Amino acid sequence: MVSGTRRKILLLCRRAPYAGYLARAGLDAALAAAVFEQDLTVLFMDEGIWQLLPDQHSAEIECKSIASTLDSMPLYDIESFYVDAESLRLRDVDAKTLTSKTILLGAAELPGFLDSFEQLWSF
Repeated sequence: MVSGTRRKILLLCRRAPYAGYLARAGLDAALAAAVFEQDLTVLFMDEGIWQLLPDQHSAEIECKSIASTLDSMPLYDIESFYVDAESLRLRDVDAKTLTSKTILLGAAELPGFLDSFEQLWSF
């Protein structure tokens, strides 16, 4: 990569937090991109919305919590997350219960939002 080149990247988090390795891999990819000063935005949708719920008791299933990774995002200039409103509605989740600062995207906004990125990384 040429020095000083910033890519506009959307990281799409679509996996439940403890249903395999992809949810954690996505968050790790977000941190790596931020370290290399890429223009990164994170969108949670589908089963990925469960990553933003508070009070996850991952120790009960012998997994490391993803909460600390999410909490560290502001240190990497990732201040807020986008969330697909339809994914919340389909799962009967109130946006007020999410742990992090979120920006809801409605169905009408989503296609234009997705088109505004150079790269899409889906986890």
